[in-house]
Amino acid sequence: MKRAPVLLILSAFAAACEKPEPIDTSPPEDTAPEGPVYPTGDRIMLYTGNGGLEGAASSGFGQYDDIDAHWKEKFGWNTDVRSSLGDDLSDYRMVGLMAPGIYSGSNFDVEQIELLEGARRHGTRIVIFNEVTNCDTNIIENLLENWGIRPRFNGEGADEFQMLDTDFLANDQMTDGVSELRFSDPCFIDTNGAPYIVHNQGDHIVVKDQPLGWGGEVVLIGDLEFLDDTANYDLGDNLLFADRLVEVEPGYTAR
Repeated sequence: MKRAPVLLILSAFAAACEKPEPIDTSPPEDTAPEGPVYPTGDRIMLYTGNGGLEGAASSGFGQYDDIDAHWKEKFGWNTDVRSSLGDDLSDYRMVGLMAPGIYSGSNFDVEQIELLEGARRHGTRIVIFNEVTNCDTNIIENLLENWGIRPRFNGEGADEFQMLDTDFLANDQMTDGVSELRFSDPCFIDTNGAPYIVHNQGDHIVVKDQPLGWGGEVVLIGDLEFLDDTANYDLGDNLLFADRLVEVEPGYTAR
């Protein structure tokens, strides 16, 4: 059973409401490549800081041991579950932000946003995972606003414990070979003009953005239980989708 987020105390709430000034992510004109950039690192990070989700082994909710072992066996890549971004993300193919704000926490500061943007410019895919009890968190909203990312979690989601089958999968590297996905009570996303990858009856569940049209992608996903130890990765093509998220395959050609 899912653990309910802890109650915010006044000081934590005040810290979460402090917003950094928007940063300028525009590169100098002579340094911007044309098209996507692909990562060269051989690690994966699942980041649980800024109030993100690292749960209890008893339920598997918010635990990532199984996917860590799977990715290690399949690709040879290690997965770091960390509450600190550190100061160098160059080794990471994907950085997953695991429902920031679900357990209070503070806003991403300018240094953190610039660190993520620097990784994105070098091809790292940044994936923001969310959970139904966290669909309207200000921490993710402020990160996206200050980072200049178009899509937004809109505060709505499926009823808790409701399983949704997807009825649309875009022709995209993330869904190559994927025909069926099943998400547990996902948050819904407003695209604001960004490409949507997965939806269910018009509710967008996976949306991507690529600021300035180059570098790595920023992906919003309204669910993380297809990835954690609750074993939803056994449903449909959920595990293949998880693999596609970290592959970031440069040789992919749209069908």
